[in-house]
Amino acid sequence: MDPAIPKDLVNSYGTGGHDEGFDVDLPVEPVLACGRAFTSLLREQLPPGHDSWAC
Repeated sequence: MDPAIPKDLVNSYGTGGHDEGFDVDLPVEPVLACGRAFTSLLREQLPPGHDSWAC
């Protein structure tokens, strides 16, 4: 089983004002991938083809 963020922990932070919550633990890898991408943007390490992104 892959590491996961417990649903109770995630739900304790709220879900953007909605009454819905997570009913399963969240896999860690997608969260880490998003964090790595965000860190790359902060470091101005943009991927090839970024010049075609809409501004």
